[in-house]
Amino acid sequence: MTEARTRRRDDVLMGAIQAATLSELTDHGYAGVSFEGVARRAQTSKPVLYRRYRSRAEMVLDAISQSAARQVVSPHTGSLRMDLIKVLEQVDQQFSRFSPGVYRGLIGESDDSLLDDALNAVGAINSQTMRTILDVASARGELGPSPLPERVVLLPIALLRHELLFAQPSHSRAIADIVDQVYLPLVRTLSYRDGSSAEPHERK
Repeated sequence: MTEARTRRRDDVLMGAIQAATLSELTDHGYAGVSFEGVARRAQTSKPVLYRRYRSRAEMVLDAISQSAARQVVSPHTGSLRMDLIKVLEQVDQQFSRFSPGVYRGLIGESDDSLLDDALNAVGAINSQTMRTILDVASARGELGPSPLPERVVLLPIALLRHELLFAQPSHSRAIADIVDQVYLPLVRTLSYRDGSSAEPHERK
């Protein structure tokens, strides 16, 4: 019972730290986030933070990653196209919570290992969401039976991430273009690469 209570206390504390970090980002930007400010807002101490995070970048990446994990879910619109658009809109909403400068500052201050860990964690969540959408679409007859490579599965999120970081803001148009001009033609072709002549059902 003691261990269970300790785990619950740790979960509550970590949730408070992550929420405080996101609030500090919103109020002060990446450059204004500090261990002292997060500790004060989370009602804990700096040594508690130092035991969990080796740098500000690690603390911020943890908060953003955990927030993304909670917010991106698989939609069920009945259409592969609309499911993809809804997921990319969720990613856009999560990303747009902070300015591109926050992410650029974070990337600039993170080492390769930290970025790899964060991208792998978020990638696993995104992969599960995308594969659910694609599997359901295949069951509806919108895609063929051939499995899709992981890099293809995650392609629309990678393309949107590039738009959000480096392109001018016109995200709804970018999302539609990624889905209609790039992703749907690609996955329809690859899912039938076993030689099947069947055509995927078009759903508007």
